[in-house]
Amino acid sequence: MQSAWWPLLRLIGFALPPYVALQTGLVNLRDLGLAELDWIQRFGLGLAVSGALLLMLLVASWQFRHVNLTLPAPGPQRFLLPLQTAAEQLLWALLRFGAASFLRSQGVEAPTAAYLGAWLGLALLYLAWVADPSWRQRLRQAAGERHEIVYLALALATTVVFLVSGNLWLSWVMHTLALLIV
Repeated sequence: MQSAWWPLLRLIGFALPPYVALQTGLVNLRDLGLAELDWIQRFGLGLAVSGALLLMLLVASWQFRHVNLTLPAPGPQRFLLPLQTAAEQLLWALLRFGAASFLRSQGVEAPTAAYLGAWLGLALLYLAWVADPSWRQRLRQAAGERHEIVYLALALATTVVFLVSGNLWLSWVMHTLALLIV
């Protein structure tokens, strides 16, 4: 049984590495997609992609709820959802940036490294989840299976949105809306 403090501890655990990386100068706000953004062209394209992905998630969620009518009620920590998704997106952005930095250090050109780094960061995230025994345990439970599959899809979807828009704010809003929908 999880402690009542678990959601807050998880939030801190996700937010701490990006915060430390920002404070020590290892990354900057631009690297994470938080500042100096193209709000005209790339944002519009990212918004269109986000809308399409949210629509697909909505249809998939409706289908799941239609087939499986027994869904657990939302927990009391629902008010932490925007903070939780922000912390998760920051951590995922740090993984993308770290992978891109590694690729640049290996001689890959910056635009290619940013693109490949996003996919390598996603692969590292998936690898961390698969290596976690508690993740595999949750995947074997009916309620946990749905949650974990949603997170697999969200990590992929927000990576696509970030690649298209370069905007972590948009990825965060999409992530939050998707969790509210499903």
